[in-house]
Amino acid sequence: MTPRFKAIADHTLLVTFADEISDEACGAVPALDADLAAQAAGGMIEPVPAMINLPVSFDPLVTDHDAMETHVRGCLGAPITIQSAGVTRRVQVCYEDPFSSDLGLFHPPKA
Repeated sequence: MTPRFKAIADHTLLVTFADEISDEACGAVPALDADLAAQAAGGMIEPVPAMINLPVSFDPLVTDHDAMETHVRGCLGAPITIQSAGVTRRVQVCYEDPFSSDLGLFHPPKA
């Protein structure tokens, strides 16, 4: 898979791995994110992983799109495989008063 690079505004480089969600793209994004965390470039502020791409924000007073792309390409040389079994989250919900007074605004009670 060959990533595509695109300048976004003056402070972000968008690295896109695919046009559609796939296991390969979903594996490449966190792998690059981990590599960037291990080999942070000067001026890099934050990579923000998504499903098929990784926007990398940076300080434009310290670096530029070309330098950031060169750094990211260097990180792509040694792919990392990240396996994740996922995480179960339990969200407690209460639908009774007094915690649900706003629910009636969206779904009025049936008569």
